[in-house]
Amino acid sequence: MIRHIRWLWQFYRQHKTVLAVLLLLTPIQAAVQVTIPRMLGFTVDYLRTGVVDDHWLAQIFVNFGEKYEFSVVTSFAIGFVALGFCGFSLYTVFQTSRAWMNCRLEWHFRQHSFDSITLKGPDFYNKYRTGDIVTRLTDDVAEKLSWFACSGIFRTYEALLNIIFVLIMMISIDPGLTFWTAGPLPILIVVFFMSASLLDKRYALLQKKISSFNDIIEACISGIRVVRSYVLEPAQRERFNEAAKERRRAEIDTVKSSRMVDSLYNYIWQFGVVIVLVVGGWRVLFTGLSIGDLATFIYYVVWLV
Repeated sequence: MIRHIRWLWQFYRQHKTVLAVLLLLTPIQAAVQVTIPRMLGFTVDYLRTGVVDDHWLAQIFVNFGEKYEFSVVTSFAIGFVALGFCGFSLYTVFQTSRAWMNCRLEWHFRQHSFDSITLKGPDFYNKYRTGDIVTRLTDDVAEKLSWFACSGIFRTYEALLNIIFVLIMMISIDPGLTFWTAGPLPILIVVFFMSASLLDKRYALLQKKISSFNDIIEACISGIRVVRSYVLEPAQRERFNEAAKERRRAEIDTVKSSRMVDSLYNYIWQFGVVIVLVVGGWRVLFTGLSIGDLATFIYYVVWLV
């Protein structure tokens, strides 16, 4: 693990400014984003009761509106617009930075790999076929390694921050309802570990099929004189068609497995929405939970889904 981090750091240290933007703006954007549902709850409660919540966030916008003689509803509307614009602007900046870093890392990885390959001896090329090398320099670098090295890392970072901030907000509203809402989480963890091995096998098989497909194409093109001299076009066509079918089959199986896992995640989290509606509705009726707080909870749960 440490070895991989050091290897990755040699590329990131050339772009410390972008790295700082990704590290700093992500938690700020997450913090701004999770405050928007609270504004929804404050607005619902005010429209129902005519009383402004004593929460500090509601008081900030109400006091701001009083300076300019705005009504409470107008103050809350300004809060929605301000928080939404701020969150959108921050998300645009670090999302653009992530996309730029993906492309930059792709270039760095390909240059580094190409420089290393040119220094290899005959044993390396005897061990790895040309199709394998082409696959690593194209498909692996562009669509997998560069994406996971930046977006994969920082999307996980963003997701963890969102979950932490949402849970903090939910606990501050109602710890009991938060406990019920987090019920499907252990099931998701079990599903994740069970599906990880399946997806790993699917993607490993797909990589082999892609390498084999590229190797057949490269061998046919580089040896086209031999193919035509011995009239081997039909045999090469058959090999190509068989490799294309195997790659297509592997691609479809991988997509099916990926969609199945994604569906499991989404459907399991739907139980969280049902739990919030049932338990939250009961608490509104019998324990004094406000309609605005329930609306905020529903917003958070749907967001986590």
